[in-house]
Amino acid sequence: MTDFLKIIQTTLQDINSGFETAKNDLNNVVESINEAVLKTSARSFSMYTRPLTESPKGDIYRVYFDTDTEDSDAEVMTIMDFMIYPKGYPIDMGSYRKQTGAFSPIKRLANRSDLEEFFAAALSDPESSIIQAIGFGMRKYRNAMDMDDEIPF
Repeated sequence: MTDFLKIIQTTLQDINSGFETAKNDLNNVVESINEAVLKTSARSFSMYTRPLTESPKGDIYRVYFDTDTEDSDAEVMTIMDFMIYPKGYPIDMGSYRKQTGAFSPIKRLANRSDLEEFFAAALSDPESSIIQAIGFGMRKYRNAMDMDDEIPF
């Protein structure tokens, strides 16, 4: 006789494990970037992820950049969105439109190494949304403090 319970348990364990691995990888990579930003800027910036949607087809996570964690009125900027599928990798970086509920994938990332390479490339690109957000935060802070010093990077 077929053991349906065992089949279901094994399948669910596999997909839930893959999902958790991809989600944790995304959170850990973003946290590593956040730590580097804090060391570089010495400001109260924060980069973090938050879930936007949850569905049987996958969950969408958004990466944010807070320009001043000590000021509740400070600007929090959207950096990018990621779709994490039920089985985990591959995940997609793309954009989510709340009005339509549509996620438009831009780049597929097969594993943590791809995820790290993707972020490393973004951090090396002056036109990337991450660098633009950090630069904006630095300029905003500098203007608020009316400092004459150079931006430290």
